[in-house]
Amino acid sequence: MKWVAGASEAGPAPADAALVEAALGAPAAFYQFRLSPSGAYAIPFVSPDFVGRYGIEQGEPEETAARFFSRIHPDDLTRIHHAIARSARTLETFQGEFRFRLASGAEVWVEARSNPRPMPDGGVLWNGITTDITARMNAEAALRESEGRLRLFVRHAPVALAMFDRDMRYITASRRWLTDYRLGDLDLTGLSHYEVFPEIPDRWKAVHQRGLAGEVIRTESDRFERADGSVQWLRWEIWPWQTDAQDVGGILIFTEDITERKKAAEALEASEARYRVLFENAAEGIIAIAPDTGRFQFFNPALCAMFGYTSEEFGRLTIADIHPKAALADVLEGIRATAAGTPPTSSGVPCLRKDGTAFVADVRGSVVELEGRKVVFALFTDVTERVRLEERLRQAQKMDAIGQLAGGVAHDFNNLLTVISGNIELLLSDARAEGPKRAALTDIRTASERAASLTRQLLAFSRKQILEPRLVDVHVVLAGIEKMLRRLIGEDVELATDLAADPSWVKVDPGQLEQVVMNLALNARDAMPRGGRITIRTRNLDPSVSIDPEETAGQRLRPKLAISISDTGGGIPPEVRAHLFEPFFTTKAFGKGTGLGLATVYGIVRQSGGDITVESEPGNGATFTVVLPSQPAPGRRGGSGASLHALPRGTETVLVVEDEDAVRRIVKTMLESTGYRVIEARNGPEALEAARRHAETIHLVVTDVVMPEMSGRELAEQFSKDHPGVKILYMSGYTDDAIMRHGIVESGVAFLQKPFLPLALACKVREVLDAPG
Repeated sequence: MKWVAGASEAGPAPADAALVEAALGAPAAFYQFRLSPSGAYAIPFVSPDFVGRYGIEQGEPEETAARFFSRIHPDDLTRIHHAIARSARTLETFQGEFRFRLASGAEVWVEARSNPRPMPDGGVLWNGITTDITARMNAEAALRESEGRLRLFVRHAPVALAMFDRDMRYITASRRWLTDYRLGDLDLTGLSHYEVFPEIPDRWKAVHQRGLAGEVIRTESDRFERADGSVQWLRWEIWPWQTDAQDVGGILIFTEDITERKKAAEALEASEARYRVLFENAAEGIIAIAPDTGRFQFFNPALCAMFGYTSEEFGRLTIADIHPKAALADVLEGIRATAAGTPPTSSGVPCLRKDGTAFVADVRGSVVELEGRKVVFALFTDVTERVRLEERLRQAQKMDAIGQLAGGVAHDFNNLLTVISGNIELLLSDARAEGPKRAALTDIRTASERAASLTRQLLAFSRKQILEPRLVDVHVVLAGIEKMLRRLIGEDVELATDLAADPSWVKVDPGQLEQVVMNLALNARDAMPRGGRITIRTRNLDPSVSIDPEETAGQRLRPKLAISISDTGGGIPPEVRAHLFEPFFTTKAFGKGTGLGLATVYGIVRQSGGDITVESEPGNGATFTVVLPSQPAPGRRGGSGASLHALPRGTETVLVVEDEDAVRRIVKTMLESTGYRVIEARNGPEALEAARRHAETIHLVVTDVVMPEMSGRELAEQFSKDHPGVKILYMSGYTDDAIMRHGIVESGVAFLQKPFLPLALACKVREVLDAPG
């Protein structure tokens, strides 16, 4: 059956003749679709283009409809049926999109649009047109696929990433975004970014708008304060994304939580600040040196101050500028060894200050890597003072070693000298010793005196001598030896004195003080072979002044007296000055000096509680300064008693205890020659036995200190128990160390140092016997 415009065999056609006529001549795919009251589909009319496009020939309306609907994709068919029913019910425009299979087997997308019109029989008739939308649907599918892949990428991205539309509503967000922002499993789709994060500052909202305007924005560090009070540091980027129409559809925001990194950086910066403070304020000099060039990479202020340069000046220097030429090779070798990983022990490295003065430093080095290059990192410690103290310690140790040697031989030597000098004095006192014999005896006495003096010198510089210190006025001592000094130094040397007006009392052995001044004056004379000037000067020093680092805090508060001896000679070179006080060191020709003069002076001064220094420059003379503790002036005292020029005598009984036979005999002879009755014994037990046999009173015991079987102290204690009131006089050829161990050197104990002459023995015995108690 063929449809004609306006009517059919089945009844009147609802289509307008004009519509049909237009459709038959139009290139578009027109159709007419009818739904009967019973729900049957019919296509009463199709245009030629419809037939050509879809391959559906016009036939019976029901058959044509059946063939057309059989070509619709099954997944779309139900949806189309529902759309037709809704349009018939509401008489609203029908619009449907569906997949359609062509006769060739190809599948296309079709969009059908038609307007419904009710029919008199209760059916509905649609006049419509179809459009091939395959290209559009494929593009939309591709876009949906692309968006799907993008959503999938964003969702599983290993970074914090979120996709927003133009209203800043979430399209999707990565799991990392949820984690970093502590959002748990919240579904963000469709939520406003500003609702999720109400704490977002307005400045960020303005940045988002710039992204929505198409601008790519990046920031490296931004502080984000959360609503809960916590703080996050973020690095983020904003990228606009475009639709298929090349419009900005929204933005992608990528963020990286750099809070921990920021904290680490802040901690590092704080640490660097602390180390910078330590570096800038370190007492030690710190430097980094390029091992290949010797130039300085960096250094601290302490190093500049140590060498006397400003920072700008020091930065222009190299290793060659801060070390003497003689030490440069060793310094450079040390730098190379350190750079190679085997830093040497660098103690006492010679260094030069800007003003040319030298000092000594300990240098501790290590190799570090700085900006990809090896750098020698070194710490300088100025140890000049320590080296000076170590040198003084070595000097003291040398003197102590010599003193031990001297003390070891002093006992036997002093015993021998006691015998020699005692017998010589007895022989010289004989009036028959005249002529050549007397001259020979005088020479022997002179030799023994020189031997005794040499022993005293050895013990003095080693600080082993027994002193008899007492309060003396230094000015009186100097006045007493001035005439002798003038004769000794010669007429071509002028002697001048510059004495302090203040009191000048010190507690010393007066004979040793004279020896100090004499030795220093003679040394000054020897430094001026063509004449010159010697100046002896005294000054009272401020208590706070100290030239001895070994002084205690209490000693530093005591007043001090300085005695200086200056000359106008050629000065003392540094290499000589370093050894001046060493025993046996001398610059004089062989046979012209023993090298004990200054060593003796040093020992006497140190043993007297003082110190000695020397200042000298070649060509500018030398000044030796002795510093002794000052003492308050004593009150007035009476006369000293018996004259030293007469031999005091007595008639008392004296027990002499001495293990050396020769010494015992000469002591006995000396005492008997001055009127005393003498009992002798070789040791302590023999002395106790002799006392028991002796019926009369023993007034005095003269005993050696160190003896076999029983010491002098033990003998005295036992003897005093048996003979209360007996007086004790100790004698010894040992030095102070030995007799101190026996408890002899203490206040109130009478002691006589060997060797001694008859006069000294007679005076000491009389002094002890006449003492009260």
